[in-house]
Parts: sequence; structure tokens; C-alpha cells
Amino acid sequence: MCWLDRTCSATILKLRDRFGIETLVETGTAEGNSAIFYSRHFKDVFSCESDPGLFALARKRSRHLSNVHLYLRRSPVFLRSFKTWSAIFFLDAHSPGDWPIWEELEALEENRRCVIVIHDFKVPVPGRGYLKDGHLELCLDYIREPLMGVNPGFHLYHNLAGDIVTLEEAEKGVGVPWDEHTRKVLEYAWSSPEKTQRGILYALPEAVDEGELGVKAWTSV
Repeated sequence: MCWLDRTCSATILKLRDRFGIETLVETGTAEGNSAIFYSRHFKDVFSCESDPGLFALARKRSRHLSNVHLYLRRSPVFLRSFKTWSAIFFLDAHSPGDWPIWEELEALEENRRCVIVIHDFKVPVPGRGYLKDGHLELCLDYIREPLMGVNPGFHLYHNLAGDIVTLEEAEKGVGVPWDEHTRKVLEYAWSSPEKTQRGILYALPEAVDEGELGVKAWTSV
């Protein structure tokens, strides 16, 4: 759900320009708002969703956009088609009880040309929400091995703070449809501080200026 975090969106667009990338590949389409939002900023947006109901909803909401390509598919299978692509991969298909992140990263093994962004990640900033399921946490220790299998030269960064769209702003227009689905997403995002401010990992093929991108280098990799 990166579209609702203006800081994350700005960072992704700066990464697009910094690395000359024209394609965004997303896992976890949900209601389709991120795909719709980024269709204005990328030549093509590819996104997958494993839930048939959500897939049908996203396809209906984005049917007028010729550069949005949606697939009803589990994310690891979907990502194998992009193994050699120069793209920004926004990985957000994980949820409690369903953690395909290892398989997703393995599907991108040895893709030295890509940028990887992982949402709901545990970052070293107090108060940033992240995915956890029992004793499991979506953190660097958990994914280090398959992440380095994609590119052992990755430079790792994390976000500091988000700038989250409000319901009032979304109703006036922020690049996604204003309807009951957008309203429910924002109500959920604003339901608690941990849901509003989420951790994000950026794995980049080259070092970047932290201040320019609004990120912080991971101090221990």
C-alpha cells in the first residue's frame, strides 16, 4: 500500500530516475490502488494477486489503464517471469500465515539490475510497524540469505518516517479512485500508530545519497 505514504512514493520516483527504470513490478495488488497510482509514473506496471475476489476488484478499477497489467497468480510464480528485468520490485504480498518473501527473492536470484522495496519491514526506527506472526518477524536476519542471493552487492537502506494521506485528502484526489475501497484502506491505516507508520527496506544496486532520497543506510549488514 505504498501509494498512501507520500514519502515512500517520492523515494520510489527518485529511485526510478536515479537508476533509469521504466517498470514497476508489484506483488500483492489488493484493491489496485498502488498499480493505479504508479501507472502515471512508469511506462508499465505489472502486479499479481492470489485472491480471486481482490483480483477481480482491482481489474475492474484499473480496466481503463492500458499500462497496468494484472495477474491472478501467487507471487513467486509471477516473479519468475521478471528474473532478468531492470525494474523496481515492490514486495507486499505477505500477510500473517502467508510468507512468500523467501520464495519471491529466490525467484529473482542473481538479478543484479533490480531495485527491491519490501513493505511492512522491521527497521531500526522506534514505532515503525512491521509484519510478525508468532515468533517470526519480517526482518533482515530472516531474509538476508535470499536477498543476498539476488545481489550480494546490494546497498541496504530503510525509511525514517512516513507522510500518510488522510481521508480528507484522498477524497479531494491523490491519484487513486475515491470509493468505499480506498476509504476502508485509509481507515485501517489510521486505526493505530503501528499501522500508520510502516517500516520499509530498500535494496539498491549502488550507493545513493541518503539525504536526497530521504532514507537511512543500514548500519549493520
